[in-house]
Amino acid sequence: MNAWGNFSQRWRKRWSEDKGDVAVFSSVLVVVLLAVIALQASELRQRYPVITWGSVSDAFAAVGTISAVIVALWQSVVIRRQAKDSAKEAADRFEDEIKAASARTRQEVDAAEQRSQREQQAAAERHEAELEVQREVARTQRVHLREQEFKLALIRVSRAASAYTHELATMVEQTGRVVNMPTRQERADALRPISKKLGALAEDLSVEISGAHMLTNNDELHNALDAVNAAAMSGPLSESNFRNTVIMEGQDPDYTPIFMLMERLHRVIGDARRMAAELLLTGWD
Repeated sequence: MNAWGNFSQRWRKRWSEDKGDVAVFSSVLVVVLLAVIALQASELRQRYPVITWGSVSDAFAAVGTISAVIVALWQSVVIRRQAKDSAKEAADRFEDEIKAASARTRQEVDAAEQRSQREQQAAAERHEAELEVQREVARTQRVHLREQEFKLALIRVSRAASAYTHELATMVEQTGRVVNMPTRQERADALRPISKKLGALAEDLSVEISGAHMLTNNDELHNALDAVNAAAMSGPLSESNFRNTVIMEGQDPDYTPIFMLMERLHRVIGDARRMAAELLLTGWD
């Protein structure tokens, strides 16, 4: 259709430019033909002053011939007109078919673009869902890892507390032997190694408690660790009073504060372990 339209447009443009020249040429040609016809008629008139028309049958034959020629010319005109109309109809049908094909092509292209957009959107949603699942898995793994780290830290706190209470028991056990020493210096020298070891163990216990604090955000566990730390902080004072009584007075001290300290440490450590077990079982964050 594009080629036919271009040809038609070029033909109309050429006709609009040259129709004046064609009209002049046609007028000249008509004048020449009329002159030729006039000359021929004059010459025939001089040669044949009298025209014989023939018989009636000849006249009918001539009329029939002329009629046949006229009919043939008319049919030719009609056929050319029909051919022109058929060509126009064919061109119109071809143009309609091209428009329909273009419309179908646009629809197919639009449908393909829509499918591509839907597929891309679905792929993006699947990718986002996969990322969310991976983030959730990573978060769960981090929580579990931190839970395990806190559990190990609490075990270290328990071991440090057990070591401290064990050394307190050792000090109590040695008290009967130290009290019977005659001089204060001898009693101080006998208890000095135990005192140094108790100080180091108390420091280790405090460090382990601080480390466990850093591995949790749960207030209940912080409170449980604070209770352990408070019990540990009271240890040096009770131990100092116990040791001073033995060294300075040379008498059996009151064992109750030491036993209460040991019992309190075991109790608060046990409470912290039970609370951690319950919270870790439910997956605390």
